[in-house]
Amino acid sequence: MTSTSYKEHGIIHPRRATAWTVVGALFALAGAGYLVGTAWRSRSADAVGAWAEPYEPSPNVSDEFNAAASWINNDLARMRRPWTAEIAERLAAIIAEGYSEEYTETVATRPGATIRDVEPMMLYDMAVGVVIERLRHDEPMTPEARRILTEALIDTARRPHWRIRSSAIGSLIESGLVENPWVRALIVAMQDDPNPVVAANARKHLTNYDEYKATLAAMRKKP
Repeated sequence: MTSTSYKEHGIIHPRRATAWTVVGALFALAGAGYLVGTAWRSRSADAVGAWAEPYEPSPNVSDEFNAAASWINNDLARMRRPWTAEIAERLAAIIAEGYSEEYTETVATRPGATIRDVEPMMLYDMAVGVVIERLRHDEPMTPEARRILTEALIDTARRPHWRIRSSAIGSLIESGLVENPWVRALIVAMQDDPNPVVAANARKHLTNYDEYKATLAAMRKKP
């Protein structure tokens, strides 16, 4: 599901919003909004998960969704002890399910879809968001957990559907994985992706990232 299709269904895309929020009734049936998002806020040096806003359960989604969303944003985001391989495997499973070909091609574009129809995709965005923040802030996780989650994000860049690959570009850059030469090489290769949208996004995001890094380097050199 793209940012545009999220808006069409009354959902603010998690990577563009400013807080985890659940409000209103079913967006398709009652005309209300369902807002889900991540707060991209800098954290203090000693505050693990300070970027995350609390998730509050909603009666408009399933109990399973509320439980998973609370686990991701309330428990994992603020967990001071290292994430384990077991945690990483559960997150990787959510990521693998949320943007499956089935959901991307059918549920996401079906007229009259409800919030519950897209719950796996919203959990995908929550899971990816918390993984990105854990990686880019270098918050604690075991080496095996890091390996599992790194592979989970990279796998999205190799999916058959162009929307999934396009979404993966931002994840690899925002998480800091782009600093690994072989991950950067993957994004560079995506600049020649058969899909023009993926290719354009790979060029744009990598160029923006390089300009950002160059600006930071220049600022550090100033007296």
